[in-house]
Amino acid sequence: MSIIEWPLMTHSERDRIIKERIGSGAFIDSKYSKERHENFIKEINEEIGIYSLSENKSNILMWSHYADSHKGYCIGLDYNILLKIVRSIGPVTYSDKFPKLSLFPKDPVADFMQLFMTKSIDWAYEREIRIIMRYKARQTVKIPDECIKEIIFGYKMEEPHKKEIIDLIKTKSTPIEIFEATANDEKFKLDINKKNLR
Repeated sequence: MSIIEWPLMTHSERDRIIKERIGSGAFIDSKYSKERHENFIKEINEEIGIYSLSENKSNILMWSHYADSHKGYCIGLDYNILLKIVRSIGPVTYSDKFPKLSLFPKDPVADFMQLFMTKSIDWAYEREIRIIMRYKARQTVKIPDECIKEIIFGYKMEEPHKKEIIDLIKTKSTPIEIFEATANDEKFKLDINKKNLR
């Protein structure tokens, strides 16, 4: 039973169907549970798009994993503008336990969203912000130019790639600041410095 299956069904109608299925003994059979779990995962993969962001722009691991080992770049977005254009956005909760969902939740949508907004505590260093979008699985989502506030070049990024991005930024009517990451001389950390375009 999922909100995805019957998005327009009322809370009381869902409760009635769940109670009927419990009474029928369907949930006792482990085969039924396994099939429902597999179908649920398939539905999620076909319908839900997850766009992952981070509050942390200077984490060395993040740059290593997601920016081609510091040869890529980071795009800084305006969170307040994102709040106006997307409905489901927020920080990920990190835990050492899977979220527990109720069969009869007071707020089915909030209960359901726990599945998408909870990750293992091992990933806490990412400080992830997630945007959840229904019917956007494996699709490109356009972010308006005014949402882009800054670009940070990785400290190993090649100059021709920097120039290409700078030239593109110059065609935009909204102001976008440019920064460069550099490896700190004394600590295992990155310094983010504003780039002079003169």
